[in-house]
Amino acid sequence: MYLPEDAIMRLVCHAMLEHLPKEALGDAWVSLNDAWEWYGRPLIAIPKANELANRIDAIFDPVDEEPFSLTED
Repeated sequence: MYLPEDAIMRLVCHAMLEHLPKEALGDAWVSLNDAWEWYGRPLIAIPKANELANRIDAIFDPVDEEPFSLTED
């Protein structure tokens, strides 16, 4: 019988949880809950390179000022 690697990992995780002492369950819960929230979020579409400039312009107002320059005394 063949089990995919992710199925084996899930089974091992269940076994590890089963053998944790009661005092450790709170820490395990926090870690698992953090992973659940992180990976359960919808993926944000990454803009294509040519769309990136348009998005930046929409976020930031253009500035029409002279460039900053340094002079030595």
